[in-house]
Amino acid sequence: MTKAGMKQDRKLIRFFLAGFLVVFLLSCIAIFVIENQMAAFARNEIQTNESRVVRLENELLSKEIGGILGDLHYIHHIYETALADPKGHSEIVTHWTEFSLHRGIYDQIRYIDSLGDERIRINFDGEKAYAVEDQALQNKADRYYFRETAKLPSGIVYVSPLDLNIENDEVEQPIKPMIRFSVPLYQSDHSFSGILILNYLARDVLEDFKELAKTSNGYVALLNYEGYWFSCRNQDNEWAFMYDDRKSRTFGALYPEEWAMIRKGPGQVVTKNGLFTFQPVSLENIFSHGGGRTEQTRIAAADRMWFIVSAVPPDSESAYYFSHDPLIRWKNIIKKNGYQLIWLAFISGVVGFVIFLNRRQYYRVKYFSEHDPLTGLLNRRAGYEALQRMLQESDKSKEPVSLCFVDINGLKQVNDLLGHDLGDELILTVSRIMGQTIRKEDLAVRLGGDEFLIVFRGIDPVRAELIWGRIVEKFELINQEENRKYLVSVSHGIVAREDQRTSEMDELIRLADEKMYQEKSEIKKALSVIRERNGDSWKQ
Repeated sequence: MTKAGMKQDRKLIRFFLAGFLVVFLLSCIAIFVIENQMAAFARNEIQTNESRVVRLENELLSKEIGGILGDLHYIHHIYETALADPKGHSEIVTHWTEFSLHRGIYDQIRYIDSLGDERIRINFDGEKAYAVEDQALQNKADRYYFRETAKLPSGIVYVSPLDLNIENDEVEQPIKPMIRFSVPLYQSDHSFSGILILNYLARDVLEDFKELAKTSNGYVALLNYEGYWFSCRNQDNEWAFMYDDRKSRTFGALYPEEWAMIRKGPGQVVTKNGLFTFQPVSLENIFSHGGGRTEQTRIAAADRMWFIVSAVPPDSESAYYFSHDPLIRWKNIIKKNGYQLIWLAFISGVVGFVIFLNRRQYYRVKYFSEHDPLTGLLNRRAGYEALQRMLQESDKSKEPVSLCFVDINGLKQVNDLLGHDLGDELILTVSRIMGQTIRKEDLAVRLGGDEFLIVFRGIDPVRAELIWGRIVEKFELINQEENRKYLVSVSHGIVAREDQRTSEMDELIRLADEKMYQEKSEIKKALSVIRERNGDSWKQ
């Protein structure tokens, strides 16, 4: 295969690859744009949903917990005076037992006297309410909720932290999440007589919290002010502050950057750890205005606030919508559109092959319209067009252009005496040697018959003669080493574009032809291109 043929084949392959890649890449870009638009819509939907979940969780806590103070105020108002008289305790026990059973949300309703001794304790086990026997009552003087409540003036409600119930100095099993609401009791002479306390069983509201959290695209956590989990997808992290060996497990330790933002207020951020939507829960607002009451209650809350946090982590199905890494997006697009991309690759291949066939036909027609069918050199028309362009470029660059007119000596004799096959062989030999020897920036043109034209770009006639000398050396080597019936002999004439008067192409060709003819006249005087037979060889 010739260099021109190989070059053409490489062009055709490039056209096929270009057609394939253009169609495939445009299709992929279209898919990427559509996926980006869908991702933007999905991202907005996810963000909206997480904000909705966090808001609903906040409303749930406010509704469930906020009404407890109403119960405390009712019992305090009705029974504060009666509690001071032990004779009326049996009737109070009856009323509180019915109340506990009816409400079903208080693990304990207690009256603790000024010394910390439980005087009345109503327990609720989930099915029935009952009074604890006197011998089973305990002293709670050392418990934080008793000490804190006893410090308060009349009318102030103490709200304990949400924690787990302790019995006999150990966490009660199964665990009982508790919030204790207590109010100090004072006699008419303003002397402290004890506290009234409701142990709110928070298990149900936390279960409702987790149930609502299932509508999140990730998970929803409820945290206290220090960042400990009340509710978490990893149950081992819940209530860590109640156990000495787990106190290092906090949200802030796991997500320090996000925790710093969460502490500053409501918001929604995307970090390397995913999408975080958060809302602080003001306990003072819940407890002061909860339960639909319009009046404000003065409270002393141990917990300043809680935090509701929705997290869509990087390992969730929705996380890639928030990724800023194009590689991750492309991986997900490929994963989601695998079959479509295979079809696109097939269609792109078909389109590329069609383009390949069209370009191959185009190059075939173009090649035969521009090249001599025997030698593969440029034909007269294409050669003249190329020469004209080269001369125009020379006008701008001021580089020299040299023309060499070439004529094969004795071609008619070879055709007449040895046959046209050997005549064609002679033409091919001359064209091949010239094509192999000239530089890649030069042109070789077959004008027709035995006439050729070589155009040397950027060199003067002296350097052009050096190149021509190498061509002649190869002709002589063939004559010496190959046992041909004829000699390879050519005549040439080289001219240069000297000034604008010789800039016309036809004029340059005419001058080169005249110089070639002068050389040919001298060569023909002593040349016979047909060799004589000497045994099995031919000699001049």
